[in-house]
Amino acid sequence: MQRVVSSVVALAWGLWCGGIVMVFVTVMSLFKTFPDQPKVAGAAAAGVFRRFEVMELVLAPVALVAALLWRDKRRSLPRVWVVMFLSVAAAGAATSRFMITPKIDDMRRRGVPSSSEEFRSAHRAATSVYVAQAAVLLAAGILMPAAIVGPRRKDEPSPS
Repeated sequence: MQRVVSSVVALAWGLWCGGIVMVFVTVMSLFKTFPDQPKVAGAAAAGVFRRFEVMELVLAPVALVAALLWRDKRRSLPRVWVVMFLSVAAAGAATSRFMITPKIDDMRRRGVPSSSEEFRSAHRAATSVYVAQAAVLLAAGILMPAAIVGPRRKDEPSPS
């Protein structure tokens, strides 16, 4: 059972972390491809963010629930940290999707220019949340191998 749970955690984390990196790459590429058409690039970027937010709202609970299932009688500090990092990233996903994105979408509908302070402020908040999510997902990934292996029993021989 632990192998299945570990596989689910690793797969969900990999898709989530890889997805957020791909969002950064895609959005930067859009603005470089259409430097003279920022409205087109912005509209396309908004679509990328919306689709990613749906994806991460599926992956976040899958990764988090599977990581919580890791908890067994033998406590593992890496597993605790992975759960903590996934929880922080999940909170970021919810914040972005339910608090920041609706404000930005409303500004787009109202025709608020992207150069306005209102838009820039919301964009800075969104960027901060995405960067923080990427950082904590990276931290979770760094700890993932130790979390998957889990603690050794005292009677287990050390690998040599």
